[in-house]
Amino acid sequence: MRFKQSPIITVSYIVVTIIAILAIIWQLTGTITGYLHNRLITDFPDQNALILTTFLASGCMLVIWALSRFFARHYGGWFLLFSILISIPKVILAIRLPIHPVSDMYSYNVLATSWASGDSWQWMNHVGILDLDSISPHVLHIATFDGFLFKLTTTTPLITEGFNIICVILCAMLIVSLAQRFFTRTVGFFSAIIFLLMPNWYLYSSLIGVEPVWLLFQLLGLYFIIRILTNDWQWTSLRFWGVLILAVICLFVAKELRPLTLIIVIAVVILGMFKVPIIPEFTGGLTPSQTHTRQYFWKPRLAILLIFGLFFGLNQVSTTIDRSIYQVPIANSSIGLKYTLAVGTDPKTHGMYSPQLISSWKSPTTITS
Repeated sequence: MRFKQSPIITVSYIVVTIIAILAIIWQLTGTITGYLHNRLITDFPDQNALILTTFLASGCMLVIWALSRFFARHYGGWFLLFSILISIPKVILAIRLPIHPVSDMYSYNVLATSWASGDSWQWMNHVGILDLDSISPHVLHIATFDGFLFKLTTTTPLITEGFNIICVILCAMLIVSLAQRFFTRTVGFFSAIIFLLMPNWYLYSSLIGVEPVWLLFQLLGLYFIIRILTNDWQWTSLRFWGVLILAVICLFVAKELRPLTLIIVIAVVILGMFKVPIIPEFTGGLTPSQTHTRQYFWKPRLAILLIFGLFFGLNQVSTTIDRSIYQVPIANSSIGLKYTLAVGTDPKTHGMYSPQLISSWKSPTTITS
């Protein structure tokens, strides 16, 4: 029995694709016209420079495409070597230009250093070092992660920078693995090279932000999910449950570092519900007769729902877990999400702290160790 894609789903894909293309064209047009009419002379080049850099960028894209074709036809170790070589300047910059953490990075570094040095979270909360981090506990999670690195090595930002550089290389390898599932091996390498060489990301990923680690756990979660969807697993298989649990853990850790991971999980659920049996790459390892059965139709969907259910369940008890681990007052996750959204979207806050939300948060009863 073969399952055909519903006409409604097909039309939806076409409409969404057209809207996406039009949105990209609109954004590019708005960016270019706004650049030409409202440019700041002291900060931006003139129109001729814009045209020149556009041609140079196009040339760079052609070179990257040629590199992608080379890597696609050769052993993957060449790409790994390439990733390491282009990361060497990051290491040199990190060593030659020591950073002095500011803003969020300052909080991560101070808390991680304090905890790695033996200070308890209760003491830090008592003296006021935690400040508003109990509203957004992901700061504590990031500091804990960095603190483990400091405990294993030494308390210096250079350790975090080096670890982030390694994470970026691993992310690039995962991008190749994931992208080629949907497109081609060449497109996978092309995506990874763009990821490695984006100027702003190239510099930022050599600092002490958590984004490289966050992205690594998200990609690992997606990698394990793809493993589930591209194999004919048996529900009684220990390997199936091991991969499924790893997928949930990776996505949950990513969410604990950055709550925006919830959007990725929702996107995966939508993909699993409507698209999985239609993607040829998702039939890897299965015979044609297996891919046309009702069992194949439902198994990936049930697996996706199970992953989402376990992730959602962990998310519901995350505050309880935090209070048990840190032994300090932690606001409910809904408070932190509301605070984040309000600060980011409310024009009245001007992107800064919202005194109203802070004052409206009632601290839980202080937890004693």
